[in-house]
Amino acid sequence: MSVNYVQSNQTITHNGNNLTNLNFQTGVVSGQTVMIPTAQQGAFVIGAWWRIPETQAGILINYTYQEAFTSVKPTPDSLKVLRVKWDRETWEIAILDTDYVGSTNAFGTLADGLGGALALMPAVTIPFPIIQNYPVTNTPVGGGSENTFIFAFPPNPLGLQYSIPWPWFNGVAPAQPYDPSLMSPPSTITTPAEFVTWATTYWGNYGTWSSKGNIVQLVSPTTADIPVSMAGILAQLTPIAWCLDCTSFSTPTAVNGLTINGATTIPFPAFLLTNTNMQSLINAITPFLEDGAVLTVVGEKINIVTVLGQVKIYNNTSLVATANSGSC
Repeated sequence: MSVNYVQSNQTITHNGNNLTNLNFQTGVVSGQTVMIPTAQQGAFVIGAWWRIPETQAGILINYTYQEAFTSVKPTPDSLKVLRVKWDRETWEIAILDTDYVGSTNAFGTLADGLGGALALMPAVTIPFPIIQNYPVTNTPVGGGSENTFIFAFPPNPLGLQYSIPWPWFNGVAPAQPYDPSLMSPPSTITTPAEFVTWATTYWGNYGTWSSKGNIVQLVSPTTADIPVSMAGILAQLTPIAWCLDCTSFSTPTAVNGLTINGATTIPFPAFLLTNTNMQSLINAITPFLEDGAVLTVVGEKINIVTVLGQVKIYNNTSLVATANSGSC
């Protein structure tokens, strides 16, 4: 039996249109699931390219492409892609850095007509594009100079752990990644001041770190071990899980609002909630949570992963359901 389609869970473009999703809470980039026609349907591989991000003032503005003849990345966050064409359709699929276009490439192997079931392209880590900023000041110091960078940390009233999934200095990731587990205990990195302690220990070669309120500052002189001309740190809060148990709704229950972490009740259009239409509750809650919050149905429960805090569901002033700490 021949293979007519190959499934890719990491298709990043279709006819030049971007298909990737960026989760700014986790720094994870994901493509979309697409059924790619194979040679059995007349599709063919055009070639493999490095997809290279271009930034301006720390903002991603475009991608350029360089044909991939080797497995050496042009820049640290380039992505190797396979370009496949069928009729008037063209897809780009994220592939491994070591993959190439030839008789043993992944797409060709999966689409050679010898398989009898749906073929699946292998998983690939899609890098988050570089985010960097120019220095806020460039102050002469005795014959040299120093660059000052300002990084805003989000307020953290719940005492959550900070995460920095994509730090960059001078266009490359630091040799020592930010890893809260290096602190003791790990949960102590919950304030900018505690981050400064960590950065002074592990990123002190870039310059002097300090903090004031929710602002972290790096002053990098030309005399630093590694002088910094551009830097990118986008601190996020690590979301935590809550479980909203809807098991007891075998009979319909009216709901029309929610609270988040004990704040003022937020109304939403009323409907009757049961343990079989929990997706309707997810649709009602999601607009009031942060981008990147994840809500999923687990049996007769809803797992909520958010940085905003505990969710409670109401009907007018009557409490209907409370999300408890921990995953469902």
